[in-house]
Amino acid sequence: MSLYYDAVSILTAPSTTGGSFKSRIYNARNIKSAPAQIYALIIEASKWDILLKEVIEAAGILKLEPKRHKTRLRGEFTKARVRRGCATIPELKDAIAREKLALQGAAGLSTAIYPRWVRVNNIRTTMEKQLSTTFAGYEQVSSLAELTLPKRMVLDPHVPDLIAVAPGVEFTSSPAYKNGEIILQDKASCFPAYLLVGDEDEGWDTSKGLLDGCAAPGNKTTHMASLLAKQQHTHKNKKGETANGTYHIFSMDQSPIRAKTLQKMVSTAGADTMVTVLPGQDFLALDPTDPRFENVSGLLLDPSCSGSGIIGRDDVPKLTLPESTTSSSSSTGKKRKRRANDEDETHGGKKPPTESPSATDENDVPVTGMTEERLIKLSNLQTRIVEHALSFPAATRVTYTGGDEEVGA
Repeated sequence: MSLYYDAVSILTAPSTTGGSFKSRIYNARNIKSAPAQIYALIIEASKWDILLKEVIEAAGILKLEPKRHKTRLRGEFTKARVRRGCATIPELKDAIAREKLALQGAAGLSTAIYPRWVRVNNIRTTMEKQLSTTFAGYEQVSSLAELTLPKRMVLDPHVPDLIAVAPGVEFTSSPAYKNGEIILQDKASCFPAYLLVGDEDEGWDTSKGLLDGCAAPGNKTTHMASLLAKQQHTHKNKKGETANGTYHIFSMDQSPIRAKTLQKMVSTAGADTMVTVLPGQDFLALDPTDPRFENVSGLLLDPSCSGSGIIGRDDVPKLTLPESTTSSSSSTGKKRKRRANDEDETHGGKKPPTESPSATDENDVPVTGMTEERLIKLSNLQTRIVEHALSFPAATRVTYTGGDEEVGA
């Protein structure tokens, strides 16, 4: 039962801690269950909350002992599926997803529904191939507002090889995702690499070398590599020549742990020959006169405090809960005592935790902790990073992402 108590403690904790919802779970110190299990439980429950509410209320088990009514629950679950005319569980899942979208729209929450963005990795595949395989059953629509069904998509008009699909569509189990052919990356996070590399017809020479100074987890590094790979293929097709192979990217992160994630992302994307990862390297400690970087013409900078363009990263899943009954609160003392004992046994004689501690990452600070002193330090750091980038002798383009609300960049 500790898994469920841990999930409750995460959901009821005040959301003043920075970082993504997943990172807050992994950084929590007052949980006993595996963070991955807690995250999976909450996310999956949020997908089915409408159906769970219907089944639980129809079964009336809140005033009884749930463990003794498994058959009743299954019966109500089957009735709920039949009422929706669904012959299979996948059909029921789609129906529930449509109901949730409809409820959000009726409540005036449609503006909070964000699409899921999928970037095609040109190192391993092409847009044409993905449209005929991974997205073969999808209907192309013209606006994000039409992404109310799982099998719809929008080809982004601003960033090449970027596809928007309905929120909640799962790709992590697809062969394309596992093989590194597609990468899940928010649109805002795709702009820095595209603005830096640009299109081939712009005439900017990218063959001299590029550098990602704050790279982990690696989405922007692999995006640059994807854009360069596409330019190589285009050049080869136009000229009938073999790509010169001079395109190269230096990528680094001062955290050895994050650098391992970076290297894994680069390898998954098939960019090992195009990217040199410098593990544990602090960008500000990098020597611009080092012969390795004498031809670096473009630098991409995205300090980890920026959030990498993630919209709604602090949103905790909102669950539709069954209505409580008066009878459930008037249970016998014996039952209350038994439940209390169960809780004590589960948590070692302590009550279930109700608060989640702050994340340990210095970049994921509580909102209330953003003092004037910290803002000044952050601003000075941003200035130093940009000035250091401009000190590279061959640098002609620099993109800097500063996503802090309080400090514009």
